[in-house]
Amino acid sequence: MPRPLGDHFWVKIGADFMMTFSYAMFAFGWLWIMFENFIKRNSKEILLFTVVIFTSWLLIPFLSFWIPLNDTMVYSVRYMDTQMVVWLVNFLVGYLILYLIYGTNKFGSKNPKIILFVFIIGCIGGFFMEFPLLISGIRPTGILFLMYNTILMFNQGAPYLYIAYDKVLPWLIMKIKKETPDEIKTRIQIKR
Repeated sequence: MPRPLGDHFWVKIGADFMMTFSYAMFAFGWLWIMFENFIKRNSKEILLFTVVIFTSWLLIPFLSFWIPLNDTMVYSVRYMDTQMVVWLVNFLVGYLILYLIYGTNKFGSKNPKIILFVFIIGCIGGFFMEFPLLISGIRPTGILFLMYNTILMFNQGAPYLYIAYDKVLPWLIMKIKKETPDEIKTRIQIKR
């Protein structure tokens, strides 16, 4: 991109928006639906939402080729090679914490199936993000990079989000519901 952006301003805004919003809105929304339906043991909704999201993400690159709304080429270069170690450490720490909570009896919630479920869902989410980009030629990185990102990309956040879903948010809701609004106001005023 030239500096200043000039005529490329809207193209860059569109590309940046797509790369952040699509993952945040759809990938993590899908992940939350998977968590809820895993707990409910609702395999029909898991399959339905998985097929809908994957099909949509698979079609979008090809639809953008077939429907010529704006064919301005945007090349994005990300220098991420220095962050791969951080990604790996984040992945390992997340699954270590998940293992401590659901793989041992230290927290009273031993269920190793949860660890496997979160890992598989994390791999599926990573595959959803990378595979359409690879086969459409948008990100022609190869099979090894696809495998690396399938395992690591989404799984950096999946264990933390599951813990937030299963442990942190219920605890927060319990704490919030135990106090009346007046008690909360009093506690806030005391801290000031």
